[in-house]
Amino acid sequence: MKRVEESQEMLTNLEGSRVKLLKIAVNTALAKVLSSCSMDKLSTCFTNLNSTQYEYLDKIFKQLQIFMQQSVEEELEKILKENQAIERLNALDKLIEESKQYATTRRRTHSETPEDLVNKRLYYIKKSYHKKLVEKVEQLQEKHEKIVSTLTVKRNELQSRRSVILEKLSFLNEATNFANELPIDEISEAILQGEMLIANQRL
Repeated sequence: MKRVEESQEMLTNLEGSRVKLLKIAVNTALAKVLSSCSMDKLSTCFTNLNSTQYEYLDKIFKQLQIFMQQSVEEELEKILKENQAIERLNALDKLIEESKQYATTRRRTHSETPEDLVNKRLYYIKKSYHKKLVEKVEQLQEKHEKIVSTLTVKRNELQSRRSVILEKLSFLNEATNFANELPIDEISEAILQGEMLIANQRL
């Protein structure tokens, strides 16, 4: 099963004519950019180089060109993969080819006009895109539910801590009120009289 899926993926990612033309256009544009900065132009910025230094600079310049070429190719492949451009361009190639075949042979397959073929192909493309959108929405919904669950737990913890703090504050307030209601002067006088009585008994 895995091999069948890999084979289907390889067929899907085969480069059609439009993918090849796209890469040719990118490489042509890159070649123009690189040619605008030649080694001859670069060497005019370093007029005091000897032959060894010039060869070394030329080597670095060629390595830079190779690096830029590889970087652009890798970035292009990344963009094509992320946007499924190869699959879509191949689908467009197939759609145009089917329309050309119909126009050439002037035959209708199951009473399908060129417009029917275009609409049919677009339907499957939209259906595939809709499926991926639904999967993305489900992933986002799952993340949202996890976030809500975490926030609910945190809120319950805060409410529990708040209840404990309020309980302690209430107890402290009651203790303060009780202390304020005590007859301090009478208690102090009673303590003093008790101490004097004890002192007299000792004498």
